[in-house]
Amino acid sequence: MPKKVRELKKMLQKVGFQQLPGKGSHTNWIHPLYSGKITISGKDGNDAKSYMKSALITSFKILAFFFASTPLLKGGSRGDRLCAS
Repeated sequence: MPKKVRELKKMLQKVGFQQLPGKGSHTNWIHPLYSGKITISGKDGNDAKSYMKSALITSFKILAFFFASTPLLKGGSRGDRLCAS
C-alpha cells in the first residue's frame, strides 16, 4: 500500500523539519541543518507521489551523514554532557 501524504508529513516532523505554509495544498518544509526545502503537495489522505518519497529519502540521507560526521553529535565526553542536560 502506498504511503499517504500525512505519513510523509509525520516523518518530516519527527526528524525536526518545520512546516511553512504554501499555496493551495502545498506545504514547504525546512530544517536548520538542511540547506534546501522540501515541498509536499496534496491533501493528507492522498497517496504520496514517488518524487516526494525520493526527496524525503535524499534529505534524510544528508541529515544522517551530517549527524554521523559531526563530533559533537557522535558522542564523546562533550557530546555526552550536551545530551545529558
